[in-house]
Amino acid sequence: MEKKDFFTLKVVTPEKIEFLSKEIKFVKVRTIRGDIGILPNHTNFMSSLGEGLMLIKSLEEEKTYYISGGFLEVNHNYVTVMAEEAMLAESEEEFKKIKQQKLERAIAAKKKEDQDILGTKKKLQDSLLR
Repeated sequence: MEKKDFFTLKVVTPEKIEFLSKEIKFVKVRTIRGDIGILPNHTNFMSSLGEGLMLIKSLEEEKTYYISGGFLEVNHNYVTVMAEEAMLAESEEEFKKIKQQKLERAIAAKKKEDQDILGTKKKLQDSLLR
């Protein structure tokens, strides 16, 4: 097999393709067993992903994403990251702030849903007692 100086990286989430480039020099990503660095011509590999920063070095630039969960596949200079979440982030603190805001919104939505259910139950009980 021909040796190459770069590889293709695709980062996908359930919602969309977050990142796609054919000229990647290096990726560092967190697996459930720790961080792994991937260079061109890496051996074929699969792993579950952990939560943490993913560093991407392309021929032109360097980007950092924060990912949470998912899977990693390396197959003949084609790397696929299938993440539950992937966000462009300058730091882990920035991602944690965003994650906290999402959690607070989810909790508020759950409370509203619970209140709606209780209100519906009360209306149903009232109508049955008439």
